[in-house]
Amino acid sequence: MLRAHPAANAYVGFFEEASPEQVRAQMETNLFGPMNVTRAALPVMRQQRSGLVVAIWSTAASQAASSPPPTPRPSSPSRDKSSP
Repeated sequence: MLRAHPAANAYVGFFEEASPEQVRAQMETNLFGPMNVTRAALPVMRQQRSGLVVAIWSTAASQAASSPPPTPRPSSPSRDKSSP
């Protein structure tokens, strides 16, 4: 049995601007999705005494992660702790 889970997503931007729903969706897809698919496949693999889990990531996700960050916004007094 071969288990592959090629789905992934990436939110690119400032962390504080990501909504809890965006973070949750990313965790559901990138962490819990592969865990759940693997968990479902493990009993069959154990019964067969063989199997292979293959993790596949899209180059699109790595390109998004390596793209230039968004242009910084001007600091506000609440964000800039160095101002008096």
